[in-house]
Amino acid sequence: MGQCPACRSKAMPRLTSLAYPLVLVLLSAVVFIGPLFFVDIVGFNEAQDGLRLHAFVTSEDPGVGCWLFPSVRKPPLFYWLGAGVVWLRDGALDALSARLPSALLAGGGVLMLVWLGRLAVGPVAGWLAAGVLLTAPLYVEQARMARPDMALCFFVSLSLGLFFLAYTRQQRPPAWLPLVPYGFALSLLGAVFSKGPLGVVLVGLPVLAFAVWRRELAPLRLLGRPGPVLLVLVVGLGWYAGVLWWQPERFWAVQIGEENLGRFFGRIDVMSPFYYLDVIFLRFAPWSVVLPVAVWRALRSRQDGPVFVAVWWTTLTVFFHLAAYKRARYLLPAFPPAALLVGWWLASSAPGLAARCRDWPGWRPLLQLAWGAGLLVLCLGLSVLVSSQSEQQTACRLALAVLFPSRVTAQPVHYCQWLGGQLGLGLGGWAACGLAFGGAVFTLQRGRLAGAFGCAVAGLLVFHGLIQPSWLAVESRARFPRAVVHQVVQHTYGRGPVFVVRPLTSAQDPDVAALFHIQQYVHMRELWWPPGQPPPPLAAGAYLVPAQRRTEIAGYPPGQWQEQQVTTGRPWTFALLRYRPGPPL
Repeated sequence: MGQCPACRSKAMPRLTSLAYPLVLVLLSAVVFIGPLFFVDIVGFNEAQDGLRLHAFVTSEDPGVGCWLFPSVRKPPLFYWLGAGVVWLRDGALDALSARLPSALLAGGGVLMLVWLGRLAVGPVAGWLAAGVLLTAPLYVEQARMARPDMALCFFVSLSLGLFFLAYTRQQRPPAWLPLVPYGFALSLLGAVFSKGPLGVVLVGLPVLAFAVWRRELAPLRLLGRPGPVLLVLVVGLGWYAGVLWWQPERFWAVQIGEENLGRFFGRIDVMSPFYYLDVIFLRFAPWSVVLPVAVWRALRSRQDGPVFVAVWWTTLTVFFHLAAYKRARYLLPAFPPAALLVGWWLASSAPGLAARCRDWPGWRPLLQLAWGAGLLVLCLGLSVLVSSQSEQQTACRLALAVLFPSRVTAQPVHYCQWLGGQLGLGLGGWAACGLAFGGAVFTLQRGRLAGAFGCAVAGLLVFHGLIQPSWLAVESRARFPRAVVHQVVQHTYGRGPVFVVRPLTSAQDPDVAALFHIQQYVHMRELWWPPGQPPPPLAAGAYLVPAQRRTEIAGYPPGQWQEQQVTTGRPWTFALLRYRPGPPL
């Protein structure tokens, strides 16, 4: 029998409410997970964490010490998540396994903004904020990195969202409200196990600042219940007490002294106080255009939700500006509140502003300028695509060299060669971007802000999901140590473990990427052998050593050293030696 109209009308909201999250999940998978199948790890930091993950997964320690303390330098959550992905993929430890936890947490963070928006700034603002975060350049970049920063961002946002949930429900507490502080405590532990004491600071500062702003202690009382406090103290401090008992000297020197206090107070390096301006305005583009206005209007608002989100963003941004050592990825926890503020401003203030802008005399020339800039970019892209089909590819290389001046010369060359064989894909990507951004300007000209926002998000999704990953894939192939890895594996495969002599000097940082890929084929063990020191007990087998030290190491008796491979061309500069105990023949 057919369904009655009333029943269909009741079913439509349910289908719609289910369709939007599914669309977000699909888009997150395309933007965050899709490129992971094509882009190899070639950077030092990712490869270093990947090697630590490999040592954790392949550890022969039968006790629980390795599982509780996989690394002295970093808290264990990144390694636990990576080990879970490796186990689900039947032991495959490659770029996909190392990066997949960040991609999944990034997708979870986009979905969480819908809930945070409904809680603090309104449901429409939450959906708009999800689209903003999904297309923020720094967020997309870190979602594809094998680093613990995305886990920290996720759990800090979840902790603050649970805190605000308890704060807004304290007047008429529902039956489930006593469980929220325990969820807050577990989420806070997730932040602590992501990047150490910094997690407590990034959660505590916005809460304290919000209490000062409201001139009341009620927000702080929500965190002082005995059960959640005891949970955080027992689990968090218990883990730190265990790692102190395990390796006290290295723990204080590395994780506390270097990773936390050293970076904040400048023991490692001191950077410009304006360092993060570039991150805020370029790595959050194009939404950074309205971010300052959104922050200002939210701080002047009398509503708890916008004020809390604005205080959240402001306190984190000021804290990272005060730190002496700065990196772009450190500001990642400030991106979810920034997206919420932009979504709130678009939902509440943008319609009235658009009506006033249409009456402004400079509105039409501004849109015409946007049309001209779009046509210029489109012509530049078409010239790159057409030139990639010629033998010289002059225009293609010149355009890419202008767009990416910091890249080495070989990378634009490789990308132009790739475009030469992928003309259809390149034309499709540029056409989709051109149509989307053209539609955004066209609908904005007619005063349809919802359509302009949707077109802009669509164009950015095409860029982040198709055009940018193609460049990253070609770049990683150009920098991938394929020949070096193949030679090392050919000499050592099936002949027992390969001993990696540490420490590597700063000039050897690129070698770590080669080591990460070698460990996918042969079993590697680290051997600490400082320069100028006598060797530790050595077993027969293959040894990967820095090329600068091969003469020194091969001169130590007793035993016979045989040089099998020396790679002196940058960026991979190490030697493969084979050692056999005993006096020389």
